[in-house]
Amino acid sequence: MTSAEIQIPGPERESIPEHDQEMTFFQHLNELRSRLLRAILGLIPAVAVGWIFKKEIKDFLIAPLQPAWEKLNLPGEAVLRFAGPADAFMMYMKNSLI
Repeated sequence: MTSAEIQIPGPERESIPEHDQEMTFFQHLNELRSRLLRAILGLIPAVAVGWIFKKEIKDFLIAPLQPAWEKLNLPGEAVLRFAGPADAFMMYMKNSLI
């Protein structure tokens, strides 16, 4: 009996798509930078739209507060209180990111 070598064809360098080829460390950093920039540029319009509707978003998120306040028979009106002036601004910023 003779032994025959079986050759399994592997991927050739020319057949590998451009985006699947090996990259240097600095090429990876450039790719990361470009993808982060695209992500930030995509987030800016979304936050701008959220900022335009900030009061409506706040009202929607705190809508369950008044019925819960009344159900618990708590005195006064249900209001949001902030510890500092920056807290209200941060609430609006976080709501715009939603």
